[in-house]
Amino acid sequence: MGGYPESFELKWKVLNQGDQARERNMIRGSIMSDKGTQSLEESSDFYGDHFVECYAIKGGALAARAHISVPTE
Repeated sequence: MGGYPESFELKWKVLNQGDQARERNMIRGSIMSDKGTQSLEESSDFYGDHFVECYAIKGGALAARAHISVPTE
């Protein structure tokens, strides 16, 4: 490895659900490719269940996955 991080591809899944998401036709859940930043920043403008998953793909296979629930107040 020589001190360099291994190459991988990141993909993101942002899920919005709940009554307000349904009313606003903002149900989400598709998987999208990273834009080269290795991060994802979004804001929420309604209450409901939200979560974000990140997938690390290496050699065409899932190498790691992380999941976080996003609290809304």
